[in-house]
Amino acid sequence: MNFQSNEPNAGVKKNLKTKSMNLFKKEEPQTIAVKGHQLICPICSNNLFLKKTTLGNLGGFFNDWSTAVVCSECTYVFWFGSEI
Repeated sequence: MNFQSNEPNAGVKKNLKTKSMNLFKKEEPQTIAVKGHQLICPICSNNLFLKKTTLGNLGGFFNDWSTAVVCSECTYVFWFGSEI
């Protein structure tokens, strides 16, 4: 189907909508290695995780970037003080 529009910015709006929808695309779980060792969940023994970089509050003293790794099965959360 060939979409034609009389609106001058129709192509730009369509491209912007496509890019913004990718922000909400479901992330696929992945294996994670920390210092050469594969991460295994201590609760359910799963090896697939979701990884997010977050701005953490370390005891209320200062904010710093950290990495949260969440088990895709039981949702156990690992916190790392830096990017892994």
